[in-house]
Amino acid sequence: MAQPRVFVSVGAPFLALLLVTGLAAFQQETEPGAKQFSSKSFEPKSNERSAHLSHDGEIEKPSSRDITATGTLTLQFKARPAVFNTKLYWNPARPTPTPVPEPASQAPAESAAELAKKLANPVASLISVPFQYNYDYNVGPGGRGSRSTLIIQPVIPFKLSANWNLISRTIVPIIHQSNVTAPGAGETGVGDTTQSLFFSPSRSEPFIWAVGPVLVIPTATNSNLGLGQLGLGPTFLILKQQKGLTFGALVNHAVRVAGSTSKPKLNNTFLQPILSYGTKTGWTYGLTMESSYDWTAKQWSVPIGPSVSKLVRFGKKPVSFAGALRCWAARAPNSANNCSFRFTTTLLFPA
Repeated sequence: MAQPRVFVSVGAPFLALLLVTGLAAFQQETEPGAKQFSSKSFEPKSNERSAHLSHDGEIEKPSSRDITATGTLTLQFKARPAVFNTKLYWNPARPTPTPVPEPASQAPAESAAELAKKLANPVASLISVPFQYNYDYNVGPGGRGSRSTLIIQPVIPFKLSANWNLISRTIVPIIHQSNVTAPGAGETGVGDTTQSLFFSPSRSEPFIWAVGPVLVIPTATNSNLGLGQLGLGPTFLILKQQKGLTFGALVNHAVRVAGSTSKPKLNNTFLQPILSYGTKTGWTYGLTMESSYDWTAKQWSVPIGPSVSKLVRFGKKPVSFAGALRCWAARAPNSANNCSFRFTTTLLFPA
């Protein structure tokens, strides 16, 4: 196959310098395994000495300015009327390989402190599933009964738009009690479900706030574990977080809109003051003050006690463990009249 030829002129001094430099730079070995490249030549303009350059061999990596090659290089000089040839062997140092960029790494996982801060916010953009176990004793007539309650409380945020989020908070109690309704009696089953929906702005400085409806659903599997009434009302949250401190309040009020009339009417206000402090190592210290007021019975229930939690990881999966002591400053009749205990395990699913 014919090889292309290109002609340029050079002066005699430049030809000598080219030959000497070329002899010093080339070695007498070639390397296999690269691609072929075509030959090139140089031819003079009129009345000038010229050089004819042809080369055939192997190419490793061409570039816009230099050719890195191994192979045979032939120089042909024409000095009218004589023509002479010299053959050189070219084996320059290999060029530095072009670095291959590493794949973009995943965003670093949120720290324990960051996750604990989100967990302290009831309307954070964080999927969480708490399993909260409460044990109350000295319950019922004469204080002879006991009650164990496992509350499953999934919190799931949804992004409605660039400016608004919807947060679903569901409370499903699973209850076992004995000697509460009557001596020797016991009940086990699901209680009434509380469903809250919070609409919260994505950017809510200087305060975090949310508002929405609360729904009490009569899902109790035993008449002694629920009221059997459908309740509806508003819920509201306001919160501030700064320098590890979280403080605010969550409030809802539900009244009966349908259901059983054989039991006292559902007309209840729930008030949860929020006060906690989180450390950089994932520990959170706070107070438990989840109070309620029954407008029908005109009765407060006010537990107060310390709480502590720690966020840990199992592999890459974050989990929070918490414990709390609740002592009753005010209580309804036949409810626990001593301190009670709470233990919570929360599964976290950060985005």
